[in-house]
Amino acid sequence: MEEKGNPIDLDIAELERLLAIAERAKVKQVIEQRIKELRAEKETHENEELIPIPEPVAQPITKSYIDIQDAAFAQEDDNILLYWELAGIGQVDREKIQATFEQTSVVCTIEGFNEKNYRFSIGPLYNKIRPKDAKYKVLKNQIKFILPKLVFPDHWPQLKKVVNRLAQKQEEDEEKKKKKGKDGKKDPQEEIMDLMRNLYQNGDPQMKQMIAKTWTETQDRKQGKLPPQDYSHMHDHDHDHHDHGHGHMHDDFDDDL
Repeated sequence: MEEKGNPIDLDIAELERLLAIAERAKVKQVIEQRIKELRAEKETHENEELIPIPEPVAQPITKSYIDIQDAAFAQEDDNILLYWELAGIGQVDREKIQATFEQTSVVCTIEGFNEKNYRFSIGPLYNKIRPKDAKYKVLKNQIKFILPKLVFPDHWPQLKKVVNRLAQKQEEDEEKKKKKGKDGKKDPQEEIMDLMRNLYQNGDPQMKQMIAKTWTETQDRKQGKLPPQDYSHMHDHDHDHHDHGHGHMHDDFDDDL
């Protein structure tokens, strides 16, 4: 009759019975060694059973898309109409087509069309639309998007808004200047003006005359009235010589400072 139980336990039990009746020392030694090996094997198996087998982790599936960023468009008084041409698109399961509408953009994805994924995206639009009222229709060979204008009647001369990179850069520069002002950092040109104000207010008449003359001629150059010139070596007699020609410059400088 076949015994039931762990084979290793059965072997150990059998060897222990043999060990009990064995008389020769050499035989006992062999049996004890084998019992020891079996117990070690049993312990190893038990430890392996306690180690949990990690469940396979599902790896995220990354999808690649063919991007389309242009479409034919037309407009009505209150709607913008977009037409995305795709031969045979009418046969695709509607669940594989998803569209998202924002005030200034449209995104539509198609999964598994001709064994490929497509992503249609348009934006920024020339003007704002009403996303909640926007919709699309799948026709035989195209997808038609109906985008209600936010304000109408409103004629769109083009589909997309043209981003003026130069104007955008100027706006960014202005923002940086404002931020520097908030941080307490003055523009270098402003620092020079502060220095000139201080020298003019605390200087003697000759100093005031020199600063006023320099400022006046600098303004003339900015306006193209005078060619560029270096005044670093200006002499006192030059001030006296031109004083009568700039009798108004002190008042002008006072006003600007």
